[in-house]
Amino acid sequence: MRIDRIEASKHKRGRVLVFLADGSLLKVTEQELLTFGLRSGDELDEETLTRLKEAAGVSNIKTTAADLVGRRAMSRRDLEKKLQEKGASETEARYAGEWLEAIGALDDDTLFYFESRGFDRDAAERLMAITELDGEPIAPAQARELSRREGQALLRVTIHQGKNRQIRRMCARLGLHVEKLQRMEEDGLRLDDLPIGKWRYLTAQEIQRITGGDTRE
Repeated sequence: MRIDRIEASKHKRGRVLVFLADGSLLKVTEQELLTFGLRSGDELDEETLTRLKEAAGVSNIKTTAADLVGRRAMSRRDLEKKLQEKGASETEARYAGEWLEAIGALDDDTLFYFESRGFDRDAAERLMAITELDGEPIAPAQARELSRREGQALLRVTIHQGKNRQIRRMCARLGLHVEKLQRMEEDGLRLDDLPIGKWRYLTAQEIQRITGGDTRE
């Protein structure tokens, strides 16, 4: 298969468009352009074309996944489900989830909101920089300041392991006093407006997300 022409995408940075003689279009990255040594007029044998399409497919899935988590925080389960809705195979979605999880870009596990006294402007960044507690390694948390008033701040924090009193211990290290701590989400299950001391049934969708199976009896 001959490459008719190669153009940089006008809409997505780092994306390269490879137009083939049969009228088809491959969207590749600059890295694949270099790895495969692609040039206009080149003839691609069947094996090379297959490998290029596979590599381009993986790159496109990773780009889509990164775009999704860049718009809003989500769990790995939610990301993989969204990718499959957009046409990715289960294997491709799982690979993208593993990749983003490995670089700490997913909001899995536990989401808290808390109010703190003694909060300074860079405390959220310093919370995210903590990688050990009492000599025990921890996965970096994600933290974002939501509001501030009269020396107090409201933060959204996601932790990935749930060590004993983890958030309070992290704040104590920075000299922050936690006034109120509320768990809002656990691995994609949201409390929303559920009153303290009350419970509710899981929805069929939540059960399916947890088990990955069929909810029919």
